[in-house]
Amino acid sequence: YFLLYKMDIQVKPLSNFDILEICRKCKLMKPMICKYSEFITDEYFSDFKQNYLCAFILYVYREEPDTFGHWICVMKNIYKPEKLIYFNSGGDKSPDSQFYKRNLNGQRESILKIAKKYGYKGIEYNTKSEQIQCDNTDTCGYHCVMRYLTYFKFDLLTSAAYVKWIKKITLMCKLPSPDYFVYK
Repeated sequence: YFLLYKMDIQVKPLSNFDILEICRKCKLMKPMICKYSEFITDEYFSDFKQNYLCAFILYVYREEPDTFGHWICVMKNIYKPEKLIYFNSGGDKSPDSQFYKRNLNGQRESILKIAKKYGYKGIEYNTKSEQIQCDNTDTCGYHCVMRYLTYFKFDLLTSAAYVKWIKKITLMCKLPSPDYFVYK
């Protein structure tokens, strides 16, 4: 748990079970939940393409004693089926700007490479880095759930539109940051 902005709000990082429960309560289709190293394999990506609208992907920083990492999400673009949408509350511009996995042959595997392999013509993401999650907070899972919810319930199609919307809502509600909004 981390205190959010010294406002006596303790934020519990979301687990995979928490994400599934929130999605169920919001009547969102069940998302795929996996680690980045799993998502970029044929087995998982093929399953995602055939059976899911959204994947919550954990970039694992530490496995032991407890798994710890950063949630991002990849969604199918329902208006442009040949494209995917990538969202990272930490503000990375590209889906593969920081994270790669080397396969057994030493080749770099990535979301972009596997998406192209499965026929996607591209991945929509912010063309400029806009971090909406504050440093030293554990709200990435909340941001991903909110992004999934706003995409399929409110038609906020692009990541840029979502970032603009979340910032506007935060200002209108006079909240200290988007983290506070998504957590509450």
